[in-house]
Amino acid sequence: MALAMRSCKEYLLPPETAYARWRHGNGGPRVGHQSTINVSHDQQQRSAPFDRKSRSLLFLYTGLSSTTVDIHVLTYSSISYESFVLASGENKVEMEIDTRIPSSAIFTFNKEDHTLGNLIRSRLLQSSHVNFAAYKVPHPLVPQFQLRVQTDGEITPKEAVITACHELVRDLGILSREFTKEYELRKMVGASQQQNGGQDAL
Repeated sequence: MALAMRSCKEYLLPPETAYARWRHGNGGPRVGHQSTINVSHDQQQRSAPFDRKSRSLLFLYTGLSSTTVDIHVLTYSSISYESFVLASGENKVEMEIDTRIPSSAIFTFNKEDHTLGNLIRSRLLQSSHVNFAAYKVPHPLVPQFQLRVQTDGEITPKEAVITACHELVRDLGILSREFTKEYELRKMVGASQQQNGGQDAL
């Protein structure tokens, strides 16, 4: 009966609280990647990986009973490269034809997130041949998004996505050149003003 009354809900523990418990339970940070976290009410020690260089920690508070608290510390600095480096045999883009809707396809972009997804979606919606374009991120911890595109039939969804990508590369190139030109101009103006100011002081 006691087991049936245990709560299996997950609560978010504030990072400050979790870090304070870890710090006071261990007497301060330790050198290395493994630490022991003292988090249970009955002073039971729980072991969890901790990377001192990690800046992003996810603390999940799981209430199993009134006396025991489990803290799961997930660190990502040691595997941060996995968020942008393709695994062996993994494709950057995968296309799946949607047979339920005519001229529609679903593109899965691996190792990408909202940054690219929103850019491509916005560019696709500017095309007169695109009837629908939207993307979603299936899971916030998985660097992947799915883009659904439907065209009017004059061009295929694949052609629409490729065209949108080419236009984005062109626009970003223009932005880079204009920004660099403006930056160099402002730097020259600032240097000349500083030089004139020095001469006026003399």
